[in-house]
Amino acid sequence: LLAEFDNYKRRTRDEKKHLNLYSGEGIILSLLPALDDIERIIENSDKSDKDSIKEAVQLLSSKLVKTLKEKNIESFDSLGESFNPELHEALMSEAGEEDDIIVKEFEKGYKYHDRIIRHAKVVVSKKS
Repeated sequence: LLAEFDNYKRRTRDEKKHLNLYSGEGIILSLLPALDDIERIIENSDKSDKDSIKEAVQLLSSKLVKTLKEKNIESFDSLGESFNPELHEALMSEAGEEDDIIVKEFEKGYKYHDRIIRHAKVVVSKKS
């Protein structure tokens, strides 16, 4: 009985290790087609004009946004909103008509389900 319990503990520990090690496999597999598209854009960039490259990058961007949304990862808007330290990271402040209103966004913030996985990097207004 003791040997069976030790085997159970070992199997459980190994399963947890395996789950932690490979937990991101699903999202990685869903992002690989976008990586393939990037490689195709690079290969054909010598032959293409700027408009077709821009169009390809826009299509790639929308494909990545769709893939992330399917995995419950979404960006949130910050411009014009009140500064919230749980959502935003203030990099600078600028003179403005109101205090703590976001006037510029350097990087979008992202949520995974209901958790913030990256704070938005913003510029906040300060009354002068």
